[in-house]
Amino acid sequence: MKTMLHDIKFNGKKERALGAAPFLQRFTVTCLDMNYMPTIVVPIPISDSKRKQRGYNQVDMLFKNWVNQQNWKWVDLLVKLDGSKPMWTLTKEERRKNMKGHFLVRSDMVSAYADKNISILLVDDIYTTGATLLEAADTIHAVLPRAKIKALTLASGA
Repeated sequence: MKTMLHDIKFNGKKERALGAAPFLQRFTVTCLDMNYMPTIVVPIPISDSKRKQRGYNQVDMLFKNWVNQQNWKWVDLLVKLDGSKPMWTLTKEERRKNMKGHFLVRSDMVSAYADKNISILLVDDIYTTGATLLEAADTIHAVLPRAKIKALTLASGA
C-alpha cells in the first residue's frame, strides 16, 4: 500500500490506483453489513498549486470510481488553500497547526445541504495523526452543523 500510494502521489503512476479496489470492496461489504449509505462522499482536496504540479488529486484517483460504483454522490465540497507545509516533515502538533484554516466549504454548495441531516463520508489516502481529517470535519461542521461525518482512508502512517 505504501509503495502504491507513493507511486500515485509522487511518480505520476495514476494507474496504480486500481490496487485500492480490494480494500474498497471490503469496505463496501462493511457498509452493507452496517446499513450505512452516505448522503455524499467528500474527498480531501489538494491545493490549486499542488494540482497544477501533480496534474490530479490522488484521492480522486483512489476513490471516485468506487464511489460511482456504489451509486453514491461524489461532491467536491471542500477547497484546500495554498500555504500549508508538506505534512511528512511535521510532528503531530505541528500538523494540527499547519492545517488550521486551510480548508473552505464551497459557498455555492452550502444551500443544497444546509439545515439537513446529512451523512458525509470524508475520504483521504493516508491517516497519520488525523490533523487533515479533523480540520476538514471541523470546517464542514462550522457551516453544516447537523452533518454526521465519518472518514475512510486507505492507509495509516501512524
